[in-house]
Amino acid sequence: MNLQFKLSTCIYVITSLIILTITTAICSLCGIDKFFGSFVDLSYFDLLTGQIANTLIVLSLTSVLSSDFGQAYWIDIKDTKLITPFWGCFIGITVYLLTAMVFSITVYAMGYDAGVVVSAVFSTGLLIVLTFKMISIYFGKEELKKQLLVEYKHMLILKNSSYVSDYHRRLEKYLEEVEGKEFLGKSRYVKKIKKEIMEIGNGLNSREESTVDEIHKKHIENHCKCIEDLKDIDLKIVEYTLNAIDNNDTGVVRENIELLVECENYDTFFNLIEELFEWDEKYTCKTLLELSKKNMAWVIKDKMCFFKQYALQKLIAQSGKLDAVQNLLSIYDTTNLGMVKLAPKIQEITDKCLLLKSEEARMEQELSNADDLVKAMRSQREHRKELKEKDKKLCDELVAILNHAGTKDLRSFYVPVREAYEAYEEKRFEIVNKYITVIITNYKQDINFIKVSSGIPSVDAEIKFTFSYVTDEEIFFINQLIEKDKLNLVISEKDKAILSQMSSVTIDNNLSSDINDENLQIFRATLDIPEV
Repeated sequence: MNLQFKLSTCIYVITSLIILTITTAICSLCGIDKFFGSFVDLSYFDLLTGQIANTLIVLSLTSVLSSDFGQAYWIDIKDTKLITPFWGCFIGITVYLLTAMVFSITVYAMGYDAGVVVSAVFSTGLLIVLTFKMISIYFGKEELKKQLLVEYKHMLILKNSSYVSDYHRRLEKYLEEVEGKEFLGKSRYVKKIKKEIMEIGNGLNSREESTVDEIHKKHIENHCKCIEDLKDIDLKIVEYTLNAIDNNDTGVVRENIELLVECENYDTFFNLIEELFEWDEKYTCKTLLELSKKNMAWVIKDKMCFFKQYALQKLIAQSGKLDAVQNLLSIYDTTNLGMVKLAPKIQEITDKCLLLKSEEARMEQELSNADDLVKAMRSQREHRKELKEKDKKLCDELVAILNHAGTKDLRSFYVPVREAYEAYEEKRFEIVNKYITVIITNYKQDINFIKVSSGIPSVDAEIKFTFSYVTDEEIFFINQLIEKDKLNLVISEKDKAILSQMSSVTIDNNLSSDINDENLQIFRATLDIPEV
């Protein structure tokens, strides 16, 4: 046994003896032992033996220290609950119980009955505390995670705030977020943050230069300490996540990754990205897609674009990874913004179109309920003309928005034509066709999305919009592919035709345009419409 263990054991023994002795003395002075003596059925010997039995049962639980209860983010649950607390650790409680047992035996032999009762009550209280600790280990993980999440975000705010004024502003905003959450110890934690905000605010608003300097100095110290603490925490998160990946522990991996993404700790996230990708490509690409929607910072975008190229090569070389590839290619970059910039303006026009249609529906209702149908139709004719003019105006506004939009503003997927061309040059023809399959699949899916998101279906007036789904550079590579394949015939003629069509795509609000030739034949046969 080391010196620290011996010292802590002595502290536990002395503390227990002091508490038990003082409490027993008080009980004796107050005559409480006589009160207990009035109970006929009370046997101090049975009380003693019961205490001894319970203490020995607890000693049998020492094997629990060798058990693994898992982690909550960077915290080992067993260490947090049973080892780390000085006064409430498992060893401390065990020493308290043993001390109480010896104390009980001693006072019983000396005839101090009050001491036996005090010791028994003391031991029972400790057993209750230990029971709740064991329960919290098994069932308190989620509550612990909520608490750790809040603390982790707070630390990241401090780490990313070099200036105390910036930290104060962010902390005020974070307080609003914390107050909307529910977690163990919320009131105490909120009180702590409010106190910190008030102290910093008073210090910054102080007219005394020394007070302001002291606030800045204290912040710098806390800031530097937080950076070091976070290094240790992030190392543990990485370690526990990698261990979970090796053990295929999906729950631990996902909860740690979700923590990093939610708290926007992208540096640590990208430190795990390769191992995470090797573990589950689809989940990784989906997470990257969510991250791209959440954070548009160019630093993050650069890391994503770098990884995207690596991941794309890996996925295409494998089979059956279409979902992962689609998620990967739908990550925003400079070539595919996916209607993000256009959406607010289009939504405004769409809302106006809905109002026009509701007004038209109201007119139809009024017409159906009118007593004089001819008079009602005459009065509504001008109103209908006005509605039609408004619809045409909205149509023109929508066309103007769409005409000013470029390829990157419309499409939601990155188109790996260059990669397909390079694979063709290297005569990896199987890889070429995989790229083309992905391109065409995404293209068909995206055209439907663009049509719906463009607001075209919501306009009653006839509208037709033509645009290029691919950039000039991509058109060049497509033409090169088609030209080179005239001799090798690696790419199917159907795929070549679709690739060629991407430079000029037309969408409109004509329902018949959505009907393919096969379905058109069925409709004609059903409705007995002659072919033109």
